[in-house]
Amino acid sequence: MENFILHHWDNQTNTVARFRTCLLANCVVNAIGLFIASFGNAVILLSIWRTKSLHSPSNTLLFALSLTDLLVGTVTQPLYIITRVYFLVTGKDGPLALMSAFDVISGSLSGVSFITATLISVDRYLVLLLHLRYRCLVTNRRICVFILGSWLLSGTWGFIWTQDIRLFYFLGFGSSTTCFSIILLMYYKIYQVIRRHRREINNQENLKQSSHSIASRISFPSYTRSVVNTFIVCVLLFLCYFPYLCTAAVIQLGGLSTTKKISLEVSGTIIFVNSSLNPFVYFWRVKEFRSAIKSTLRRLTNTRMQPPSS
Repeated sequence: MENFILHHWDNQTNTVARFRTCLLANCVVNAIGLFIASFGNAVILLSIWRTKSLHSPSNTLLFALSLTDLLVGTVTQPLYIITRVYFLVTGKDGPLALMSAFDVISGSLSGVSFITATLISVDRYLVLLLHLRYRCLVTNRRICVFILGSWLLSGTWGFIWTQDIRLFYFLGFGSSTTCFSIILLMYYKIYQVIRRHRREINNQENLKQSSHSIASRISFPSYTRSVVNTFIVCVLLFLCYFPYLCTAAVIQLGGLSTTKKISLEVSGTIIFVNSSLNPFVYFWRVKEFRSAIKSTLRRLTNTRMQPPSS
């Protein structure tokens, strides 16, 4: 950021003022967002952890995504605010270790979010593909292995930022495109199966046959609802990341300018906002989560209201 200011020193009055206003507004938004992301995802994690009926492979993936969102609120956003406030006060970039920590952690958590969202879409498709074998083959232990692998891959990718920024962005564009392509493919296949099932149900001649087909092994209303819920999560992820990916691509191809730098800062904050949205989606869309969250909040409230024992 310091180099950016020096490069635009001739137009300091307009350029620096716009850039500083952007950073200040971003700090305010992130200060609000970090409390929502931290509290909301902490409640989600606590609710899943305490409710045994939610200990399924699908919810384990949502647990992993909430953990990532929690770290965004408790680590990434505070680091963003610290580095930007430091610049606003001193006019210089923060310590190299602090800047590197923010870049590596934010990059790594973004990678984990991408991979976890992809795993969620694959998991929903495997329910249809495997039928009765799903519970035998897709277990919490195996899901945890994939989650651990996503953390290792994403941590390596985040570290690349400190070594080669161009390689970091090249791998980022490639992996994000791959993840989104897989997500679209999985939900398209799911849509095809659900549409075919509904067509069979509406066909009176095949009504008896359809009652013994996939519907006999899967509760389709419940499954369809879960697919829609996870699809909303993936769409929100795409909408929040897409502006940043586009801006970063334009900068890598055409160089940096005032507008592009401001766009990069704003789009980065939009990514962080995604971590504050997911808890509301879970509460709004998932009935089981809603009940568990209410129970957790009641427990927390009752614990705080209980007088200390003498």
